[in-house]
Amino acid sequence: MVFKIKSILEKTLKKIFSIKKLFKSTQFALNGLKIVYKNEVAFRQECFILFFSILITFFINVSKVEKILMIGSIVFILIIEIINTAIEKVVNLIGTEKNILSGEAKDISASAVFVSILLACFIWFIILF
Repeated sequence: MVFKIKSILEKTLKKIFSIKKLFKSTQFALNGLKIVYKNEVAFRQECFILFFSILITFFINVSKVEKILMIGSIVFILIIEIINTAIEKVVNLIGTEKNILSGEAKDISASAVFVSILLACFIWFIILF
């Protein structure tokens, strides 16, 4: 009985913690990043800003937590930009003809990027001033 439970548990853990699945998922994620970087000007601009924000945090006198917040706020913009791009691609897949709901979906996802940028500006302003 104990051996059977142990065997079932081992099989379940192998399914959950599959290195092959993890590797495949990582490939998909990196491919997604490549697609967004290649096709989205805004994402490339935000990557550029991230690079310089990381450099800036090395030269200013703020705590480690504040540095994490500053850099994290820029990374958050990138995350929202990726989600925005995914929403736009799905909307375009549904149809390219003019549709009020499609336009609203794109506008709403773009507003999420805008709000994340405002949040980053607020965080940087509060910490620096």
